[in-house]
Amino acid sequence: MSFTYIRDLQPFQFNKKLKVRICRMWRSKLIGSNDQFNGLQCILVDQMTDAIQASIKEINYDFVAPNIKAGCIYEITHFHTGRNKPSHKVVPHVAQLFFNVRTTFKELPTIHPHIPRHRFYLVDYTQLSTRIDKIDILTDVFGHITGIQPLEQKKWSPMRGLRINVKSALKIS
Repeated sequence: MSFTYIRDLQPFQFNKKLKVRICRMWRSKLIGSNDQFNGLQCILVDQMTDAIQASIKEINYDFVAPNIKAGCIYEITHFHTGRNKPSHKVVPHVAQLFFNVRTTFKELPTIHPHIPRHRFYLVDYTQLSTRIDKIDILTDVFGHITGIQPLEQKKWSPMRGLRINVKSALKIS
């Protein structure tokens, strides 16, 4: 079976083989809970510098997590794809990977062509205002501190019906 590039993955596919680097991993918590996790999330990057999110359900966490670590390159098989959820999308890919106890991870040595350690979807600061109120992909801000001011209470509404109080102390450009 030949390798599939991330850009060629679509929702609801099976029997694919990837050669990717796991560039980021994190555990998400259940909403409203301080001590219950909701599995493991990963960002994978391939040699074409495309990225995709992968998820492991909490029930599979103890079986899958010990087999992978961030920064390493793997040949991955026995997974399936689904639609990337618009509520917490972190990369602009239509598909998302789902790993379980059947998924195999074969660690590969550093190989050529090079697979980058990270993939960023940067937006020029002058275009950042176009991201306001868009919830199709989470947006990180990358910049430098231009000033510090006293804390002040702000109301922010990223999604309809949801209000979060944010304390603002830094100005970022």
